[in-house]
Parts: sequence; C-alpha cells; structure tokens
Amino acid sequence: MFNNNLSKEKIENGDVAVYIVTHGPECRCIPDYCLPIEVGAESRNNFHYELRDNSNDDNISEKNKLYGEMTGLYWIWKNADHKYTGLYHYRRILNLNHKSIIRYLKKYDFILPKKITIDRKIEEHYKICHVKNDWEIMMNALKDIYPEYYATSLKIFQQNSLYCYNIFITKKEELDKYCSWLFPLLGRIENRLDLRQRDAYQSRAIGFICERLLNLYVMHNNFKIKEVKSLLFGDIA
Repeated sequence: MFNNNLSKEKIENGDVAVYIVTHGPECRCIPDYCLPIEVGAESRNNFHYELRDNSNDDNISEKNKLYGEMTGLYWIWKNADHKYTGLYHYRRILNLNHKSIIRYLKKYDFILPKKITIDRKIEEHYKICHVKNDWEIMMNALKDIYPEYYATSLKIFQQNSLYCYNIFITKKEELDKYCSWLFPLLGRIENRLDLRQRDAYQSRAIGFICERLLNLYVMHNNFKIKEVKSLLFGDIA
C-alpha cells in the first residue's frame, strides 16, 4: 500500500492519483496512489518535492496564505488528467487503497471522510471559531452568484454535522465541475474580505469557508457519498 520512493512516473501513467498538499518533507510514507504537491511554492525558494502549485502559468500559488490547500486543488483542476483524483493533506488521508477507490467510484460520486457531529449548528460553529463577518460575506456571495445554492444553504448550514478537512476523491469530470462552481465564488468572497489585523490561522479564511462549501455542494446536488474513515499520518507511518 505504501509508497516510499514516490514514483511519480508510475502514478502519472495510472488511472488514480490523489495529491497530498504539503509545505515540507512530511510525506515520507504514503499510499502508493498518492503524490505530494508543495503549496505556496510561489512564496518560497526551498523545496522538497518536484511537484509544486506554481508549476504552470495558470496558478494561484501566491494566494496560499489565504486559500490554504485550495491552491493545490486549483492546480489539480488545471493539470491533472487521471480518471480518479482528489485532495489529501499532510496531516490526514482516507483509509483507502487503489482498488477500493476504483470500486467505490463506480458506485458513488464522491468519497469523503466520515461526517463529524459538532456541538452547534454549522453556521454558529463557524462564527465562533472564525471571523464572524466572513460568514456573511460568503452567504451574500452565494445569494449573488448561485441563488439556488443559497436557498439550500439556509437548511444545510443549520445542521450540526459536516464533512471536514477539505479532503475528497472523485472522478476527474466531477472535480472539474466542482472547481468550475467553486473558484468563481471564492473570487467574489476574496474581494470582499477584510484581512487586516488577522493572525496566520484566521488568514486562511478561504480554506475554512471551503470546508463548508464542499458540504453544500455535495448535498445540494444529492450526490451519492461513500464515507470512509480518515487517518492521521502518525497512525500509518
């Protein structure tokens, strides 16, 4: 299952590739269908892996402090051409192997981590944990661009369980549809955010918002979801 040699050529010639976003050398022992991608590469000059989120002309690598792992997702959208693909990060992956991914995605639309129940509604939880006004900016952007999703969000965001971490696997055509929906919305949100006087954690506002938007997207579209246990890298080393 595990790939210590990080054989990029072998994965690129296959039908499954899930990209693990990272900033450093953490990806030493990973599933053999995975490739590390260094994010925020445009703002650094020391690298650990060949693949980076600024490795083509169409990238948003410079926005990594705001977008977090979403700069990696943007790169996948514009560059990956595998039949099955998705996003992990250096802290957490899904408990899967190559064959199970193919088997599940013949039946399901998305593979996601098991839902987590929280002690408050999604909206309330976000406002407590992050910058409250960012939520209102997101909702107003939804209303402006995707009014049908805004109507659904009034129900979805009052639930108290959600898919976390911004990690998922799907068919490439579904990832393309999701990103074509997501990134225009994020651009609208970004233009309205006030990023002054924030620490590094709260500056990753777009990444936090995307966790909630992924839930909205898959639930609005009634996709068939396969929930899978997530693993910390410390559990698989």
